Amino acid sequence: MKKVLGMAIIAILAGGAYATNLLQNPGFESWVSGAPEFWSNDDGITVTQNSDTVLSGNYSAKILLTTQDQSNADFFQEYIPVTGGNMYTAGTSIFDNDSAGKARIVVYWFASDSSYISGTYGSYSSDNPDWSVVLDTVVAPDGAAYAKFDIRFYDVASNWDGDAEFFLDGAFFLEMGEPAPDTLTIMEIQGQSDTSPYEGQIVVTTGVVTGVFGNNFFLEEQPGGAWHGIYVYRGGVSDPPVAVGDSLLITGTVSEYYGMTEITNIVDLVILSYGATVPGPTLLATNDVNDEAYEGVFVKVDNAQCTNDDLGYGEWEVDDGSGPVRIDDMGVPYSPILGNLYMVQGPVMYSYGNYKIEPRTETDIVDYGATDVEEGALKGDVAFKLLTNPARGKAVFQFAPYISGKVEITLYDMTGKAVRVLSKDLAGGSSRVEMNLEGLPGGVYFYSVRAGGLTGRGKLSIM
Repeated sequence: MKKVLGMAIIAILAGGAYATNLLQNPGFESWVSGAPEFWSNDDGITVTQNSDTVLSGNYSAKILLTTQDQSNADFFQEYIPVTGGNMYTAGTSIFDNDSAGKARIVVYWFASDSSYISGTYGSYSSDNPDWSVVLDTVVAPDGAAYAKFDIRFYDVASNWDGDAEFFLDGAFFLEMGEPAPDTLTIMEIQGQSDTSPYEGQIVVTTGVVTGVFGNNFFLEEQPGGAWHGIYVYRGGVSDPPVAVGDSLLITGTVSEYYGMTEITNIVDLVILSYGATVPGPTLLATNDVNDEAYEGVFVKVDNAQCTNDDLGYGEWEVDDGSGPVRIDDMGVPYSPILGNLYMVQGPVMYSYGNYKIEPRTETDIVDYGATDVEEGALKGDVAFKLLTNPARGKAVFQFAPYISGKVEITLYDMTGKAVRVLSKDLAGGSSRVEMNLEGLPGGVYFYSVRAGGLTGRGKLSIM
């Protein structure tokens, strides 16, 4: 019976890791004088060409075990060059449906002078009415220069009836290269310091895509926040494409690019799932964004005033009273209005000596409008000015000299509920009025000012 089964396993092992099969004539297609070329066997087994029970190609190797002496029942290739410390996957496809016997993979390691070092033993085959695969993944011991690839056959004493029959096809001894590194968290890669302790090393990590900028993207692990984000640079490589919410397993090299920790030279990228919960955004004061801990992290600043609308190269600046932070245009070109309040969110990039929030789309920028709506003139041209906006602890209003009598200031939250009311009688002359804001949570508020039956309104940001 010819069946193309099980080869997907070998294809994955060989193709996914760009592995090289070190065996010669692994599919038993070449036979010389009745024996498979490049293969040897002990006297306790007979090997014949078979064209009926075949996995792939034209032939398989039929094995007949005729002994219960396991020291005389091997089918092998030897003197295979190997490198100590490298990883190898050894195996074969096998048709074993005879209860009298079983088989497994054995790899023997030898030094350059052919002296024996050690051996590694895989798992046994089991009875199966179809083709299956026996394999073992091992690391060559230090000093190993050669290997012997061995398929050893065993009797099952309780069922032994004088012989046991097997069929082999598609043997493989794959050089996988250096062992894959352990999976690290993004926090471990960042190292909670300016420079990653893994700089220059190949790492494996997982995370959820928080922002995509061309072929490159930001990756963040749950629960998000400080040290949990990183930038992944792919350069001109666009395959496979990724999107926000993709959960990834990636393998690449840790690099420090002018102070920005990145994963580059991606050698493997696996999309584990789509539509995963995106970590963050982490709400921060504007000045707190300027910290190494938030490099690569998806962050948000709110009620921050545009204090510079053109820093050059598409950058601008917002400040919520704690200190300014830059907004960049890597994903979204934007023209802010000086003095307006904004909500801005996006991953944090570090370049040219500055931390910058990188909005991903236009929805990552919300313009709350001017901080002094209708300020400067009440009805009847009665002037005033809010001096502290954003405010922390208190709001200070400056009134024109011609305001006198009772002045009432009411502060409302976003639901329209009055949360502070202040009344004060002003004498003639320039006057300041202070409203206590202690105990109020940070956010956007609205206020109204009444003076002599006239009104004015505006917006106030509280830190």
